[in-house]
Amino acid sequence: IDTVLAVPASPARTTINTDLTSFAGALTRVGLVEAINSSRDIGISAPSNSGFEAIGSALPTISPLNLENFLGQNITTRRDGSQLFVNSTKVITADIPTSNGLIHVLDK
Repeated sequence: IDTVLAVPASPARTTINTDLTSFAGALTRVGLVEAINSSRDIGISAPSNSGFEAIGSALPTISPLNLENFLGQNITTRRDGSQLFVNSTKVITADIPTSNGLIHVLDK
């Protein structure tokens, strides 16, 4: 080992540390920071900042959600050669560690 190993940060802190500022803002806006940080063994698919920019004016109208809205919904992951997809969205950065799971950054 040639570097100091660090304990990964919480998902909310990791989104800020990896410049996923739009996603971090959305988590705050819908009241899910604590729920995401306290969940265990999670995989988060986070749109890139440009993905949020693509929805433009709709973002300010997001209303607070209950975490239950995210549970039980099916997603499909698939690999096409060296590319990974979540549903039909390309993963542009995979496996960013957090204190309780991983974040995959999506292109949209």
